[in-house]
Amino acid sequence: MDQYKCKRCGNTFSSMSNLIKHLKRKVICPDLCNCEKTNESLLTDIEVDFKNPIECEHCKGLFATKNFKQHLLACKYKNDEHDIFDSDENEDITLKSVYKMMLEIKKELIKPEKKRIPPLDIPENVTDFKKISNQHISSEVRENLLKKRISGVVECIELLYFNTQVPENKTVNLLSIRDNIGYIIVNKQWVLKSLDEIIDSMIFKAYNTLNQIFLNKFFDYDDQEQNDIKKFLDKINTRNSTDTYKTITRRVKVLLIINSKPAPGIWCM
Repeated sequence: MDQYKCKRCGNTFSSMSNLIKHLKRKVICPDLCNCEKTNESLLTDIEVDFKNPIECEHCKGLFATKNFKQHLLACKYKNDEHDIFDSDENEDITLKSVYKMMLEIKKELIKPEKKRIPPLDIPENVTDFKKISNQHISSEVRENLLKKRISGVVECIELLYFNTQVPENKTVNLLSIRDNIGYIIVNKQWVLKSLDEIIDSMIFKAYNTLNQIFLNKFFDYDDQEQNDIKKFLDKINTRNSTDTYKTITRRVKVLLIINSKPAPGIWCM
């Protein structure tokens, strides 16, 4: 097992994280090894080592500066004539080299490119995603939606964002469920956003729409109804912390899939 040694007191630790915890203690360890460096200075050295790793030209692994010389002595590919990536022995490829390749591939895949945002039509007189109106939903309809609880919230979102009678409110479109990405209209332009953030905003808009009617009609409900509705609305307003909220989130995702317009070069699943 590798041992990580404190240069001040000489104690050894089974992992780098334990050594770092040791150096971060409020009680500074005694300088028994004549290190003449403070704990803070040693932590800085560790940070520099691991922020600037050295690549082994033989096995393509990444190593901290302090461990590189030790690795060279043990590197099984140092004196080999073939390169690790030309080898047919796939099982010999180190985890670090594979991890490095995965990172490089991921960088290419997630590299932002504005041209990937599809040129979907912008509805006439469109408003911003977070500024859509709910005035087209009558008080009577809101009361009925509130009675339906979870289904009512989802229906409310559909009336807010996907109502054919109010095309200016169509300000959201799904880009990719797999990558959790969608886009919204901001200043009459499509802007990429995380799907979680988009759905949170949609649910919160529905919450405000239904909460308005609850407050306006508060004294029309009996005590039991007041408590039940308030508890339900509170579960929505707390966001992500309740089963109710998670259920609504799943249903809104389905709603987005159904109502999103496909665009050239864009995959939604």
